Amino acid sequence: MITAPKSDVFFTSNLANVKGCSMTDSNILKKNEKRVLDITALASGGAGVARIGDEQGGRVVFVERGLPGQRVLARITLVKKRFAKAEVLDVVEQTPHAVDAQCPHFGRCGGCSWQDLDYPEQLRWKQTLVRENLERIGKLKEPPVQPTLPSPKTYGFRNKMEFAFSPGKAKGEINLGLHEPGSANVLNVEGCLLMSDKTMDVVAEVRRMAGSSKARSFDPEYGSGFWRHLVLRESAATGSCIANIITSPGPEFDEIMDGVARRLLDHFPHISCVLHSLRTSTLTVAQGETIESVYAREEDDPGLACLLNEPMGELNMSVSAESFFQTNTMAAQTLYSVVTGMAERVAGDGKLGEVWDVYCGVGGIALSVAGLCAGVKGFDNSESAIADAQANAEDNEIANCEFLAGDALALMREDSGSPELVILDPPRSGLHPDMVGVILEKAPKAVIYVSCDPATQARDLALLSPVYDLVESQPVDMFPHSPHVENVALLIK
Repeated sequence: MITAPKSDVFFTSNLANVKGCSMTDSNILKKNEKRVLDITALASGGAGVARIGDEQGGRVVFVERGLPGQRVLARITLVKKRFAKAEVLDVVEQTPHAVDAQCPHFGRCGGCSWQDLDYPEQLRWKQTLVRENLERIGKLKEPPVQPTLPSPKTYGFRNKMEFAFSPGKAKGEINLGLHEPGSANVLNVEGCLLMSDKTMDVVAEVRRMAGSSKARSFDPEYGSGFWRHLVLRESAATGSCIANIITSPGPEFDEIMDGVARRLLDHFPHISCVLHSLRTSTLTVAQGETIESVYAREEDDPGLACLLNEPMGELNMSVSAESFFQTNTMAAQTLYSVVTGMAERVAGDGKLGEVWDVYCGVGGIALSVAGLCAGVKGFDNSESAIADAQANAEDNEIANCEFLAGDALALMREDSGSPELVILDPPRSGLHPDMVGVILEKAPKAVIYVSCDPATQARDLALLSPVYDLVESQPVDMFPHSPHVENVALLIK
């Protein structure tokens, strides 16, 4: 059981006695100056938005931990020509949509920055942010953005989390946790409400074992050190867990890793598999480049032990440790239903021809729409994801799906087929401009574009808009208590 501390932001009404506080509407700002600000909106990154001076032409101030409807006393932390940044010191007038944050690490951890905003209001603002991106970046007038579909669970919904190692303050100390807001510093999280208590017990044990080892934590400033990341994946259906420990190469520490893996398997019955992955790049990304070792119990098949099973409606999906899968299993079912509904709209009373699923991952969307069309062709650059997709098609007895591993753009260019529907689910960075060109060349009847970044999606829709009309936009909340939102757009010629 974890208890949230009292907020470090407090109320005050006597601003006249606050040293350095300015009550003026002057556009001239200075760093460290204190200002009273009215928060009127939320920005895509999650910060509150205030304006100093004229409401239309005044300077924008992005206020960390500011909520719409609040009047706050804030300290200016950054001043630029067109905008400024600030942090909340005191709340002068509270919004009726404020709630108590449940997490003890709220404000110090970089996640869940909207946890003190009531959930219906989070959903409303996510719809607003999708609409604003489509209007401002996509240049689309009055885009048909539907109300955001909620996550079935707002806590305990994540099936995967990435924890970072870092050097602690004391000599030889090792931190393992989550990054502080806008910082490379790692906070030792003792509890996280987004995953199960069992998961956090694993984090604590790995932190203890790493700290007692002779190996040092990776330090990005110097580009050296052994311990790098711990990635935990947990099945929402069975509770089984895969632990992936990512380190720098260090053959001298093989014995330590053997001990850590065996300890986890012996001490935590829900852990089915432990991977030891290596990463040589100095970029601090929680992704191994090669798998050094796979550990499972003697009575288990390592190949099966390193698969998580996730029932998804009528489908049963198997996901390996290295493959991409939506981190909110229950909300992913909602997402698949939205895509399937849009595909049904395109099909009308008939049946679709060929469908292409670009960036198909483990095949969840492709298998969901397979019954609506003559066949589905899935493309992804991850060999492990394509292997999972092929296995999932076989396990679910779906025969009209083909999955190809390789560069999606190259595969699409080489394919002579003419898809009637193209489904896109690219990384956060969106589509390469050349891929937009290939889609326009293939000229499908419709495009369904799934995106976890409304800004890059809006950019790409602007490129497609000369040929395609946006007829539906459906946000789905995969990430409660954060400004992130998934959006599904249906485009028809």
